[in-house]
Amino acid sequence: MHPNSNEDLKEENLNWIEQQLLTNKRIITIGEIGLDYYRTFTDVEKQKRWFKKQLELAKKYDLPVLLHTRGEENEKKFMEAFTNAYEIVKEVGVEKGILHCFSGNWEIAQKFINLGFYISFAGNITYKNAKWKEKWGEVLEKAPLERIVVETDAPYLSPEPLRGKTNYPQNIIYTLKKLAEVKKREVSEIAEVIYSNTLNLFKLSAN
Repeated sequence: MHPNSNEDLKEENLNWIEQQLLTNKRIITIGEIGLDYYRTFTDVEKQKRWFKKQLELAKKYDLPVLLHTRGEENEKKFMEAFTNAYEIVKEVGVEKGILHCFSGNWEIAQKFINLGFYISFAGNITYKNAKWKEKWGEVLEKAPLERIVVETDAPYLSPEPLRGKTNYPQNIIYTLKKLAEVKKREVSEIAEVIYSNTLNLFKLSAN
């Protein structure tokens, strides 16, 4: 359950989620779950409570988590959201997952990478006016390729040159190209490693 969907969450809803984990073997991750201090439609303490409970389910069933973590634009609240999320993840002992649509700095990324997480980038790293060098540059440059995945966040965040249009999975090639540009590697090489990362994280077969 997304952090801003937790206002009326009850134990019975959590029980229903667990029942799906028991009966549907096609479920490969739990998410998006996390903390959202940017749009606090749900009280922060409630967000933390249900975030922790869903992390505990992931731990119990040995599933990776897809984390939505977002802070306010001011630096203090921004860091608080990521710090709180990190502390709760570490407390529960979850050691595998993805920082979805990452918007944090290298300090934050390092902490989660050291836990065993992957950093995920979307089409917004291609935006010409996003000042990506300032926002994501250090993380893109320093994060090991073996700890990076890419995503569409479809139908949102269409990359350049398709910005403003509905996003589709095939558009991910533009995000890969930007990553290859930053890493100074061939697109095919980047794609191969990220494909392997995805299979490993979700325990999927290439066949």
